[in-house]
Amino acid sequence: MDRFAFLILAILPASIIQAQNTADEVISSNLSFGLKIGFAATGTYVGDAQVNAVRFDDYRQDTQLGTFGMIHVGYGKNRIYLQSGIGMGANRSAFYLEYPETMFNGSSDMGFSYKMTNIMIPVQAGYNIVNQSPYRMSFYIGPKFRYILTDSYGFEALNPGNAEFHEYIKRNAIGLSMGMNVQIGRTFFEMEYEAGLTDISDNAYAFEADGTFHDMTLERRMGIFSFSYGILF
Repeated sequence: MDRFAFLILAILPASIIQAQNTADEVISSNLSFGLKIGFAATGTYVGDAQVNAVRFDDYRQDTQLGTFGMIHVGYGKNRIYLQSGIGMGANRSAFYLEYPETMFNGSSDMGFSYKMTNIMIPVQAGYNIVNQSPYRMSFYIGPKFRYILTDSYGFEALNPGNAEFHEYIKRNAIGLSMGMNVQIGRTFFEMEYEAGLTDISDNAYAFEADGTFHDMTLERRMGIFSFSYGILF
């Protein structure tokens, strides 16, 4: 949180100065281009987890922070606008499954920690609530498409020497994103939440130190809250 506060305090004065310099400027073009960078807090939501047809109902998650950058493209007229772009992000998260103590030599908790590198393309529509140059405030909603570059992970049970877990994930994922945009001159801030619609787990299995193999079913989706700072050219 200290990093967030430092970032906001560092860029806010520059944004206000720029807004004062551009208060009388009329932007004639409805098409805009820009760059934005930000932080993304990713949570994992497990819908189903089974090993050898034994379902685990208890799990907990550990939301972790990642980063992303994006090229921004927007087109608007009056209060309605469309925005898209292309970017790359590194999302981090962790979650834990609890299973019967009779499995995996008595271990009762398995931890999963992963980093997912992906390319993202949002397609969003927005509405300007405030549209008085140089200030704008709007809300937007739309799908976000991700192409996942990382294709497998490896994890271990929390008790050393027990089972190991491997997962292969789907390349494509879709989420529903919604957020708020605040623009001051040519700088803008965005806060966004993305609810994952795609089960990103494709295939999973577990095996013990003695070579015993276990089929595993894992269904999980992502929930991503992000904050970004951008500049329009």
